Amino acid sequence: MDDFMKPLWIILILSLLAGCSTRKQTELLEARLRDQQEMMTQLSEQLERSKNELSIARQESQDLRSQLIASGKPVLQPEQSAVLYRLAGVQVDELQSAILPASSGDHKILNLVLTPLDQYRQPLKIPFDVTLEISASEEIVETLNITSKDLADNWSTGWITSGYVLQLPIETRKLLSPQIRISVTCNT
Repeated sequence: MDDFMKPLWIILILSLLAGCSTRKQTELLEARLRDQQEMMTQLSEQLERSKNELSIARQESQDLRSQLIASGKPVLQPEQSAVLYRLAGVQVDELQSAILPASSGDHKILNLVLTPLDQYRQPLKIPFDVTLEISASEEIVETLNITSKDLADNWSTGWITSGYVLQLPIETRKLLSPQIRISVTCNT
């Protein structure tokens, strides 16, 4: 009977020890849970304050917009300003932009993909006028102005990239260098 009782005592002692350590871990988990609940409460309150401040800012913006309209000054619509203020930059897609041969021998086609981006590098379809300066050998060889209306007709959404796809004719004689530099200026 002694041989039979020895394993039972060992199991009983181990169970008691495991129970004590489980109790400690339970207390630790409960403390962590309380901390996380407090943090969630604080974040929820911050979110609520931010929502209220945003609501107030929108109301102020609407009031100012109404005052400008009443004074006869031009005003951006809320939809336009929401996109405009998100604009962080314009990217020239180097993989899809190239100089292509044209049907006539004295011209080439500049295929250029411009993508307006927000702060998270997401494409924005935003209206703006574009001035392109094309330089070869440190000399500006061509300046092109594209209106926002003309640009809007060239928006393309694809799997790899989205943006304005422009195909612009350039005289071959102006391309003195195999490499060109393109400077993009956007006016909203």
